[in-house]
Amino acid sequence: MADIESIISSISACAKEPTKDDVIYLEECSITGYKNIFEEGVFIDLLSFECFSMKCLKYNYNRMSEKDGNKRHRFYLNIKKKKKVLDKIEQSEITNLNLNSEGGFKESKVYKYEYNYAIYDFETNIFIPLEKVDENVKRICTSIINHKNEIKKKEELSKWVNEIKESKYAKNLKQLDNIKIKNENLECAICKAKTNLWLNLSDGYIGCGRKIYNYGGGCLNNEEGAALKHYYESGKKYPLVVKLGTITKDGEADVFSYAEDENDSVIDPYINIHLEKLGINILNLKKTEITTLEKEINENKNINFSSILDKNIEPVCEQGKIGFINLGNSCYMNCALQVLLSIKEISYKYINNIPNFLLTLNSDTNKTYNDLFLQYAKLCYMLFKKDYINKKKEFIKKYKQECFNKNIITNYDSDIDDENCISINPFMFRNCINTKSYIFNNFSQQDIYEYLSFLINELIDNETNIFDRILSSSTICKNNKRGFEKVNNGVCDLVSNESSENNES
Repeated sequence: MADIESIISSISACAKEPTKDDVIYLEECSITGYKNIFEEGVFIDLLSFECFSMKCLKYNYNRMSEKDGNKRHRFYLNIKKKKKVLDKIEQSEITNLNLNSEGGFKESKVYKYEYNYAIYDFETNIFIPLEKVDENVKRICTSIINHKNEIKKKEELSKWVNEIKESKYAKNLKQLDNIKIKNENLECAICKAKTNLWLNLSDGYIGCGRKIYNYGGGCLNNEEGAALKHYYESGKKYPLVVKLGTITKDGEADVFSYAEDENDSVIDPYINIHLEKLGINILNLKKTEITTLEKEINENKNINFSSILDKNIEPVCEQGKIGFINLGNSCYMNCALQVLLSIKEISYKYINNIPNFLLTLNSDTNKTYNDLFLQYAKLCYMLFKKDYINKKKEFIKKYKQECFNKNIITNYDSDIDDENCISINPFMFRNCINTKSYIFNNFSQQDIYEYLSFLINELIDNETNIFDRILSSSTICKNNKRGFEKVNNGVCDLVSNESSENNES
């Protein structure tokens, strides 16, 4: 029986406190993607602060022991996160199209998180509750738990703001003389509709709003909106229109720019001046119609994602067929990854080399979360390995059963997904790429072809280096084989028969 006091003393002697420059991921294993919400939780190395799942600890143990000739990297902070269904569910009012910010769309929470912390000793397989260790270790673990580095990055990734910018045409907008609009019996110049009317701020033309696919709009005769047609017919000279019925005496209004270099909702800070030129006094106006923003909010609040599927079509969730969560303007990255990951021969090549990638990674110069090959291999693992898929399905099923028992309806949630349609969060991979390219190190939309080309070139350019790294370390691995097998009881359990059976290369 191991001496607990001796173990605690060893932990206190070797553990160190993270600095503000350390990066710490508390949510998922940097090798397998296993979550802290899974039954075993995740394990934070108390020296390197890297995050692992239980099945990766043996590889890290041997990797670090080989590096410095000792076994200090045997202690881990184990974090288990559990959802507890709330007794009272609160609803918040949505006033804008922002995500995860005040007044915007937020994940509808029907639960709160409960955390369980313990220190795990890999050599003795003993878990020690955090409250039973000494004050020094408690302080270090608390510092790890409260570390802000990863939290800040995740907040930046999860926020996507529907920013409306000032139109470049507003300040010097050309307006024709001697045009006066009477604010009575207003109607579309073509179909005579009396709602969804847009006033051209340059020449006073009034017409229906543009048609939006699968959304509505356009004239009553099912033609394109008269306001947009007039813009083209008048030589694209007058780009700004305002939606009548949305103008307030405070100067707020729904303004749109038809200009090809904007083609979006815009802000006109001179709206009162422009309307006054057309004979309209905003002090006499009151809002009678919803704005485009308000309409989009209502549509998004009530969206049913299943409605986009044709009848009798069921979502697919199996090896190689899993979706990626949109991190905010990351559609281009997700599409590029799905294209490349669909090539199974390449994906299994990376999966089969995960242990080698990890064992030969020099922690002095790189970390698991910042190694492109490990992070790409991790996506391959999550996409093609049944154990990841099954563990997430098991978590989903257990949680939803708890909600069912309490008669609570569950909505979409990045942890929950659906039993038959789970997803992968590529935030760690994206952060890794961001360190390698200033082009993609932002939260703007990018070109999918450019991103795919960059990723392929990065993998190809560095492939020789990575496999040279593995070959150059083969002698070291052979010399360490006896001790390695003693700890592992089989070296390649990360690469099970499942992968070799599915490997078509």
